Amino acid sequence: MLALDKVKLIDVMAFIKATYVGSFYSLFFPTAVAGDLLKWTSLLKRYPKVHKLRLAGTALIDRLVGFTAFSLEALVALIIGKSLGYQFPGFLWWLFVGINCGLVVFYCLAYMVNIPAILKKYKYLSRLSELAELLRAGNKGRLLMCLGISVIAEPAWMVWSYFIAKLFGIPLTLIQIFIFMPVIALILVLPISFAGFGAREQLFLYFFGQLGISAEKILAMSTFTGVLGIISSLIGGLFLWL
Repeated sequence: MLALDKVKLIDVMAFIKATYVGSFYSLFFPTAVAGDLLKWTSLLKRYPKVHKLRLAGTALIDRLVGFTAFSLEALVALIIGKSLGYQFPGFLWWLFVGINCGLVVFYCLAYMVNIPAILKKYKYLSRLSELAELLRAGNKGRLLMCLGISVIAEPAWMVWSYFIAKLFGIPLTLIQIFIFMPVIALILVLPISFAGFGAREQLFLYFFGQLGISAEKILAMSTFTGVLGIISSLIGGLFLWL
């Protein structure tokens, strides 16, 4: 919606394909952000008239909107989890509050300060004005719609962890999934592991271990989650190959 003036179904399919390609790239970087920022390159041939910076900016804002939804949901999950007596490291509270405050400041500056006009004054930064323009008032409605989709889609994505838990006979409730998975997912955004392996297992053991679940079952759930993620990402590799 941000890259094109009029969006058709074929465009939606093209961007879904690009998303899978980005997911494939993420397998080779220590954070999913890198893959998302590369996915726009697969759209260059299909949309030669759209400026490269606009396509790249769209991918960047896509990640920003998704990160905003994740940060908000992780903070809410942390608050609810603490109120229910679950244990979280003390620094997470300050980290998540800091991230959300930083996002609020960023959006305030983006909408209260005419950044595109400032960038146009400098020759070497004028090209970046188009990127900044994507956040301006003309796209505010689209951005809010994207944020709304993310807020709904991300908890829906977490539901698969509930069914994986059931597959291995782990007695987790949906409430517990919605409390711990946003926190785990936000931490895994940090560049600390490839495809999440290692870090995800440690996080699963720390958070779900306090529920009295055996380490073997937790590791089976975590590993299976990672394998499913890799299989899904390999679809992007298939798109590249074709």
